[in-house]
Amino acid sequence: MDIILTGTGENATGEQYDAYRNLRLSKETVDHHDTMLVDRWNECVKPGDRVYHLGDFAFGNDDFCNRILNRLNGQIHFIEGNHDKPAKRVKNRFTTYQKYHEIKIPDPDVKGGKRKLVLFHYPILSWNAMYYETFHLHGHCHGNLEHFRQEHIPEARSMDVGVDCHNYYPISYEEVKLHMKSKIGQQIDHH
Repeated sequence: MDIILTGTGENATGEQYDAYRNLRLSKETVDHHDTMLVDRWNECVKPGDRVYHLGDFAFGNDDFCNRILNRLNGQIHFIEGNHDKPAKRVKNRFTTYQKYHEIKIPDPDVKGGKRKLVLFHYPILSWNAMYYETFHLHGHCHGNLEHFRQEHIPEARSMDVGVDCHNYYPISYEEVKLHMKSKIGQQIDHH
């Protein structure tokens, strides 16, 4: 981690950058990474829980994807990402497999008692019913859009829910709601 942090920093020396460039991950490091992600998933997700995974599930072949899926709790509803060729080949292993999804979930804090969620791998600036307290949840960006979001659309009810933005844990709807509580919504387009 030190090599990554120093070698990619703007004040990195040539030697530090070269060490970063030559960094190779061992099989043990990759296995540790995968085990940590599975363990953190299962800490949060119980066997009967409904989970929406917003893409980029795994690199690897079908056997690898199946081995990881066999270790994960929950009923996984999958939204396809741009790195999901292996997941697409094993899509029958997911409860549902889609490119885009809108759902309504019970929420007593919303008029009518149901909140609409727009689920897509990619962030979008304008989404269906965005003016009616609808949340847009996405992955893809690894937290790299947060600065842009804060500067240009701070009130938008959208959120990067990728695990790399949340200490490598999946997050619950309650955590999403808490994050969105301060957002008043923002009109970005006009019909």
